[in-house]
Amino acid sequence: MKQTFTLVLCLISIVLSGQNFQVFHEPPNSNSIRSMAEWEETGTLIVSWHNDMNYPRQLILSQIIDHAQTECDIMVLCEDCATVQSDLQSFNVTISDNVIFSPTPLNSIWVRDFGPNTVYLDNDELAVVDWIYNRTWRPDDNNVPTAVAEVLDIPVYITDEGDYAMVHTGGNYHTDGNGLGFSSKLILEENAPGNSYGVAPLTEEEINEIMNSFMGIDPYIKMEALPYDGINHIDMHFRLLDEETLMVGQYPEGVSDGPQIEANLLYVLDNTTTQFGTPWNVVRIPMPPVGSNYPPNAAYRTFTNSVIVNNKILVPFYEEQYDTIAQRIYEENMPGYEVIGINCNGIINASGALHCITKEVGSADPLRIVHEKVKDQYQITDPIPVTAKITHKSGLESTVLHYRFNETDDFTSVEMSALGNDNFEALIPNEVVNDTTVQYYIEAISNSGKTRARPVPAPVGTYSFRIELISNTEELPLETIEMETAFPNPSKSITCIPLNSKLGQNVSLSLLDITGKQVELIYEGEIPQGQSRYYFNGADFPAGQYIIQLKGENTTHQQKIIIQ
Repeated sequence: MKQTFTLVLCLISIVLSGQNFQVFHEPPNSNSIRSMAEWEETGTLIVSWHNDMNYPRQLILSQIIDHAQTECDIMVLCEDCATVQSDLQSFNVTISDNVIFSPTPLNSIWVRDFGPNTVYLDNDELAVVDWIYNRTWRPDDNNVPTAVAEVLDIPVYITDEGDYAMVHTGGNYHTDGNGLGFSSKLILEENAPGNSYGVAPLTEEEINEIMNSFMGIDPYIKMEALPYDGINHIDMHFRLLDEETLMVGQYPEGVSDGPQIEANLLYVLDNTTTQFGTPWNVVRIPMPPVGSNYPPNAAYRTFTNSVIVNNKILVPFYEEQYDTIAQRIYEENMPGYEVIGINCNGIINASGALHCITKEVGSADPLRIVHEKVKDQYQITDPIPVTAKITHKSGLESTVLHYRFNETDDFTSVEMSALGNDNFEALIPNEVVNDTTVQYYIEAISNSGKTRARPVPAPVGTYSFRIELISNTEELPLETIEMETAFPNPSKSITCIPLNSKLGQNVSLSLLDITGKQVELIYEGEIPQGQSRYYFNGADFPAGQYIIQLKGENTTHQQKIIIQ
């Protein structure tokens, strides 16, 4: 009875929709357009329950629905919805009122690629964008974004006519939620002269303009395709965890797609920063083998093909010996989130996992908190500022910083002050006697009564940073800067030197030959507090052994590197 009632509600919603649902074939006429990042609030998670799915794929989708239905609405696209409900019961899934069964013609399970892309227009009004799907033999899938927009009663903007006709696929796209977009160069191939999709060819500049005018993307970074990733979708090895953190898959040195991934990562680090103007925090996660084999001699196993659903992260799992590593990496970098592994051996042979078979539509009522995390630092007596950009269409009733100096203490709460342009700040007093780790989170309440925090699961999870106390700058310890391992090593092209400094300071970074003679001054000047990266091109130097030398204000570091 419950399942029938849910289906009736879905059909009623389709009949009653139309107040906001409209179909446009040109860009939004808005003063602002912003694409949603995947760590933002999800209102509806979409899955495609295709009639011809085998048992392993049904099992995977049932687990996604089971875990995600407590976090948001789940829209199950299905051709025979009554059968799908029966199948879910057979998988012991208790179907809540958050699960919506939407009768929809389908061709496949890969809703990430053909589903709607969330954008926010003026005053955070929800809309979706639909590209021409790059699988012309699946026409029903190509119609899904309009069907979803009608059920959700929101406008849809389609890039399918005239100068705006553009082919693209959702698995080949990520954004930081502030206008920066990432894809592989597959998008250039799909829209090149002589393409197989029947669209007029587009130059890269024209593609950039369409992505900007429909989705607010600028700049738009495109990475070289990987040799062994047959679909060339970046979600198989690359994703963003938040405004400052890139998660990038890692193969053993020189193995499979590893060299091209490393080159792409260097390109990204050299050409982009976070929206705060700081270097990216890069988290590496293994690309697990099958036995001892990697692509092209094995399935393209990946841990980056995960999906963030508000307080939960669903991660593809394969074998316990690798899965436990992936779970630890996610938990360390996403404090407080519930990390849930779902066995994906039944689908990964088709070059896809959890991200590929889900698609999020953002909340229609987003309360957005954008925050640059506080870095570890030395302090004398200065208070530590904590800032955030916070917005909601109804305005804000309160913005509060919660902090503590000991994880067993209660949080101290302080109202944040408005700085203008939706920015807020509060100060953490430097009251510690000994070196300590400060834990904190930010909470906002809108005038309409909505509450949201960063990190999202707070106070279960918090941000943290260390304060190391000194009485004056002359007492700064020698080791205020670290030179992390340069990569790739051996080198024969662009080489990255990661630095981590506990305070801003002047340095010189040089490449020396084996006798200690400087052959290249890589950088000289001030570096920022926190992480930064510097580069040299190994192709500019004869093969041999060299030394990278870093001189800070109080220390010198050296590291050997081989140039081939």
